[in-house]
Formats: sequence, structure tokens, C-alpha cells
Amino acid sequence: MIDWKALGDETVDLLRRYLMIDTPTPPGNEIAGTRFLTAVLERDGIASETVESVPGRANLMARLAGDGSLPGIVLHHHVDVVYADRRYWTVDPFGGVIRDGYLYGRGAIDMKSTGIMHLAAVLAIKRARVPLRRDLVFLATADEEAGSQHGARFVADKHRAWLAGAEYAISELGGIEAHAGFKAPLGHIVISEKTGLPLQLTARATTTSSARSRIRPSARASSRTVTTRRWCARRSP
Repeated sequence: MIDWKALGDETVDLLRRYLMIDTPTPPGNEIAGTRFLTAVLERDGIASETVESVPGRANLMARLAGDGSLPGIVLHHHVDVVYADRRYWTVDPFGGVIRDGYLYGRGAIDMKSTGIMHLAAVLAIKRARVPLRRDLVFLATADEEAGSQHGARFVADKHRAWLAGAEYAISELGGIEAHAGFKAPLGHIVISEKTGLPLQLTARATTTSSARSRIRPSARASSRTVTTRRWCARRSP
């Protein structure tokens, strides 16, 4: 039986401690974060493997084995965060501060919170001895904020065995919102990151003479606006 209240309190404490580890890219220093994760996993008897792509840029993998009847699931997050300029913060961005019911810190959303939720799930499943049909792979990578060369790309190129047998990966982001006006909490799942959308817009007009061959700027803007509206109104496949 899982004590959900105790697990929730533990999860908040783990996140506070994780947020207090300073891992902005650059320089990353994700090794400090993976050492923390390793210690938490070891406490529950879960083995992990850490590999540095270059000194300090560490990636970690731990696996709970299933019976192999179904392909595995990867729970992935990145350890690094973006730079935090303390001049614009009302709290220490690496202080793990709880104020008015909220936990503040660089990485609280992007995306150490997700990593700790994944970690809490792994710990709960291990403690409850839940029988798994799929392998559950806990993956923490470096360098997401600057292109992933030392993180996800490095794992895919050099340590593909970490992902062996996996069918799905759950990463950023998504979330659960609970506002006063909601009848129930709203959970949203992100299935794709933003990508480029190349557009070619053509403006057409009729002229009566060479003296009037130039289109007024307002006409060009109006034509582009109409074309854009028509494009946006199209249903995506």
C-alpha cells in the first residue's frame, strides 16, 4: 500500500533539494544533479549508470525491469536549466523557497519538477513491488538548453543501449492546472515541440496604368492580413 501523503511530502522535499543544485547552461555542471539523483536511487536499492560526454556534462540512466511482455517506457528529463539573473528574482532562484503554497526556483517548471515526478513514480513502484510488463527507464540528460549535443544526442549516438527495447518516451512538458473556476483539475499533454512553419504569401492587385503600378502599403498589408486569416482558418491534417 502506497502512502500517498508521505510520498507527496517526500516529492516536494526532493524537488526543493534538486532546485538548490545550480545547473545552468552554460556551463551545465549536470554532474552535481546526477550525483543527487544517484544517491536517492541508491537509497531504495535502484542501480543507475552515469556517463559524462565531457567533464561535468553528465547523463544518468536507471531501469526497473519488467517481464518483457511489452516494450519499455522512458521517463526523460533534462538536468540543466537556463541562466537565472538574481537581480530580477524576489527569491533566491536556487534556494528551494516555498512561499504562499508555491515552490520557487530556476527549473521548477523547466524541468526539474518533471524529473522529480518521474523519480517519485519510480520509487513508489519499486517500494510497492508493482509487477511491470514493461521496463521503466529513468533518464536524466544534460545540455537540453543549448542543443543537447552533450545530452540526448550523446545518449542516442553513444549509449543507445540505454534505450533498448523502449517503445514510448515521456518528457517535457504538460501539466495539471487546478483553478478556482474549474470543475476538476485540467491535465494537458504535449505531444510535440514547436517546429518551423514555412509560409509563402502572395498579394495580388489590379493596376490601370504604369503610373499606378505601385500598390499602396495599406493595400499590401490588407491583402497579407486576409491571406493569413484564410491560412489560419484552414483545418490541419
